[in-house]
Amino acid sequence: MDHHCPWVANCVGFKNHKFFVLFLLYLSFMCIYGTIVIPICAYLKWDFEDGWDIGRFQILFTFILAAALGLSMSVFSLTHIKFVLTNVTTLEYMDKKRKDLPITSSYDVGTINNIKQLFGSNPLIWLLPIRSSTLSDGTYYPVCSEKLNIISSVGNFDTLFNSDNHNDIDEDSDNKIINLV
Repeated sequence: MDHHCPWVANCVGFKNHKFFVLFLLYLSFMCIYGTIVIPICAYLKWDFEDGWDIGRFQILFTFILAAALGLSMSVFSLTHIKFVLTNVTTLEYMDKKRKDLPITSSYDVGTINNIKQLFGSNPLIWLLPIRSSTLSDGTYYPVCSEKLNIISSVGNFDTLFNSDNHNDIDEDSDNKIINLV
């Protein structure tokens, strides 16, 4: 799970994270588009000698709303794009920020692979709101062995990582290092 979003009234996670990021991008672009187009149309249509009527106030209000939403949603979109590029969830980011820890993730497998994990393998459909094949099944994710931190756990690692591609588990201490090849 990435986080619970009150704006879409749902948890953002593996199956809908792409759609959430696309929603933010679409909303940002449309607000910026409105901020640019509204003044141009108003300037071409208005006769400035007629004075102000209710329609002009509505257009002015729409422009101000589009500009404010466009700015705030652009910042929000860029933040989530940064999370996608570094493969960090919102909850991980907030937790590490609160604890003054470096914002890194062992799941960061490079910018392109991070994008492919969310948007799929085919770049032609990255910006389309359709399901795409990703590099993960939602249960197991590729891990960067260089960034993999020491994991302290009392549990059995065989139940946590029951895949054939996991090996080199150091069983000699309480702090276990898992190297994925």
